[in-house]
Amino acid sequence: VISLGPRKALRLEYALKARRRGYYAVGPLEISTGDLLGLSSEIISQTGKDYLTVYPRVVPLTDPFLPSRSPMGTLRHRQPIYEDPSRPTGKRDYQAGDSLRRIDWKASAATGKLQVKLFEPSIALETVVFLNLNLNEYSLRDRVDGTELAIVAAASLANWVISKRQSTGLATNGVDVLASNLDANAIPSRKGRAHLMRILESLARVRALETSSLAALLRRYRPGIPWGTTLILITGSVSDELFDEALQAKRAGMSIVILLCGRFRAAQEARLRGNAVGIPVLDLQDEEGFRAWQR
Repeated sequence: VISLGPRKALRLEYALKARRRGYYAVGPLEISTGDLLGLSSEIISQTGKDYLTVYPRVVPLTDPFLPSRSPMGTLRHRQPIYEDPSRPTGKRDYQAGDSLRRIDWKASAATGKLQVKLFEPSIALETVVFLNLNLNEYSLRDRVDGTELAIVAAASLANWVISKRQSTGLATNGVDVLASNLDANAIPSRKGRAHLMRILESLARVRALETSSLAALLRRYRPGIPWGTTLILITGSVSDELFDEALQAKRAGMSIVILLCGRFRAAQEARLRGNAVGIPVLDLQDEEGFRAWQR
């Protein structure tokens, strides 16, 4: 209750501390005015609702060790199979089996020996993050912390990929409070800060519920993903069905990384199984685990 004298004004300010990601309604604000004696009629005014989006926490990463099979990109790579003709680094003497297209004829004429151009290897890291928010695939004790950690991981990885001027997308089986259907939860791969903001806004609003499995989500969107794309599967557990779908994606020419968030009892078994088929399985029990990617 505020009392104002004649020709007086008062400005009220409220500070909101965003401690948790989400999509929050602010308002409506209702104001009722009148005089102390009740001589004038009461006036009630009401403002409309406004909305506040709180982004998830983004952990700055240095190198999350993401594999890629896409050549001709902008990231440096150690494997010479991914040499980029737009990045010449030097020359060497011709060896049997070298392509004639790589011969530098001017340098060969100057030295009297056939010289071959050398190129710097590079890759294109196009990624799609598959975020599992099906509560049934997280342990009962980790359903809150595990799903929130998965969202932080998705946001941090998307931020790292975008910062490297690469493209990334997002697909999740969580429920967006503003989405009219599940198709709105799939964001195709793009580059740029504006695209990152779109991903972060989606991650801010998404909710974890008992929905379809991550394997079903991967099965649904995998046919439309191009060859060489790196798929990051963020989940709380690994089932036989998910491993089967991951193997199908790997045989289709995609690179697969499984990131376990929370405390999964069979994490060691999942890592051994993944190593046997060439699928890295990483374990992230809490945010302290990000330090391995910040070195």
